[in-house]
Amino acid sequence: ILFNEITHHLESGNFRDNNIELFTEKKQIFKNKDKYLSLKIEKQKINTIIENSDKFISLSIPISETENKIVYLKKRQLLQDNFKLVIETSKGAIEKPMPKYVAYSGIVADENSIASITFVNNTMRGIVSIGSKEFTIAPKNDIDGEMEYIIYEKSEIEQPTNDFTC
Repeated sequence: ILFNEITHHLESGNFRDNNIELFTEKKQIFKNKDKYLSLKIEKQKINTIIENSDKFISLSIPISETENKIVYLKKRQLLQDNFKLVIETSKGAIEKPMPKYVAYSGIVADENSIASITFVNNTMRGIVSIGSKEFTIAPKNDIDGEMEYIIYEKSEIEQPTNDFTC
């Protein structure tokens, strides 16, 4: 169903011709038995995606140092309009404003795939499944306004390392 929906929007011209290039400085990392891709991204680019909150976007996502995949995404509403964020504290429940976010699901061009990516608090997190491979995108750390991210294929990591957060 998702493939047909995204394909319909592609054929209808709902996606812009230019793919968003978020990532820079790709570097393949081999650490113990783990293999992942380390990348940099400017927070402002993520903030622009959140602020624009476009209904359709296409991202160029690297899955290795030499290969990028084009991911076509459609905006999704994760929460109801009347959703309230309530934090339980020692002084009782406190209602907090929801941070600005935008969530997308979609497909990878020319692949048997599914993708889900969320942008919130100037960060990006996502999963892109292509055939039997599952790639996770997550922030690793923040250095002077530039976020370091990792992209890893699930079978190439023994267990998620503790030096990054998902």
